[in-house]
Amino acid sequence: MAALLILAGQTFGQNLYVIAARGNVKSKKTGKNLRSGDIIPTDDILTFRDQTDLLSLMTEEGARFVVAYPLKRFKKKKAEYPLDLVRTQGAPATYPADPSFFSNAEAKAFFSTRPFVFLGPETRFRMNKKVFPMSRALFFYMNYDFKEDNIDKKIDYRGDTVILAKRALFKIDGKEVDGKYAENFQFYYYNQPKNQHTFLGKMQPYFPVDERLKEETDVLVNRLTLRQATPETIVKELAGFMQQHYGNVWGSDLTQWVKEQYPALAGAADAAYAVAQTEADAAAKVAAAEALAAEKANKNKNKRK
Repeated sequence: MAALLILAGQTFGQNLYVIAARGNVKSKKTGKNLRSGDIIPTDDILTFRDQTDLLSLMTEEGARFVVAYPLKRFKKKKAEYPLDLVRTQGAPATYPADPSFFSNAEAKAFFSTRPFVFLGPETRFRMNKKVFPMSRALFFYMNYDFKEDNIDKKIDYRGDTVILAKRALFKIDGKEVDGKYAENFQFYYYNQPKNQHTFLGKMQPYFPVDERLKEETDVLVNRLTLRQATPETIVKELAGFMQQHYGNVWGSDLTQWVKEQYPALAGAADAAYAVAQTEADAAAKVAAAEALAAEKANKNKNKRK
């Protein structure tokens, strides 16, 4: 257990707005665990019970940041933790794109590093067809534990696009099951003719509760609207919050979600996604060219042996 005294420097004496709380973060002044929508003073002391606890906050000026369980071991029971220092721990407010994967290493690094957030009934992502050709005999699948059973679920695809649907993922023997009992997700690519299973990472899917997520993002959107932030700033802050507090999210999924939940921000979300995807596609072309060059170099090297 760790206790943090919030010393806000320039924001001392002002209030902080809780966007979202993960785990059990308790306020000393109220004696209660914090939740979305709570307002706390900057001189409050926060108690964290677990290293996964996380608190996303916003200042009256509209600055978003996080307070996390301190990894340092403090000598004092109540550690002074300057808020300005905490602020630097957050992810930048950048809008995501839909990435493409050109190697096993890229896919493994992406899916194993952080949770992947499902903002709708399904999500899609592209895989390099030369590295991961897809057919009835060549496909991706998810392995996970469900209560006492171990489950393999073949993942649908279209062209070079993998379609990961929540409903299909949690259907066992023709019946839909509760995904909260599923754990230990592992992502594989299977070459049936060679009977070869390629491990791509321990995927961590996260399915947010729609009502709770909307309650959390309302805090952020309302505070920024009061500060007369532009729609462009608001959608980027939404993206930054989701990626920082929950995990990786596809740009197309986020854009669709914003359109459904905040129609007034639809144009800004479309524009931000278009820019992010253009940059990602350009980077993907470079990566594809480099992968092809490396493949040719390896072939030439093998010929000389």
